[in-house]
Amino acid sequence: MLANGCAISHTFDAAGRETLIQNISAAGVAQAVFTNTYSATNNRLTVQELDGTRVTFGYDVTSQLTLEQRNGAQAYDIGYSYHRCLQSQLFGLQSKAVNI
Repeated sequence: MLANGCAISHTFDAAGRETLIQNISAAGVAQAVFTNTYSATNNRLTVQELDGTRVTFGYDVTSQLTLEQRNGAQAYDIGYSYHRCLQSQLFGLQSKAVNI
């Protein structure tokens, strides 16, 4: 429990993926709830928010994020692409960070 009486809970599936995040007020009212779904390859596919807003993610065959779409009042649709040279440079940096 937080100092202000709120509580944050995290729920994970058998694969260790976070499927539910809840922020509950001291009065027991949900202030923020995020429900995640995943693909068989562990890519996050959707996030459902408390107000019904849904964010959907798409990936290429190498599991790189290629699409992010949000519905609702603050809707957006973003496509991502990767430059081969930059990708390999970034991958090297990410690998270093993971191995530290």
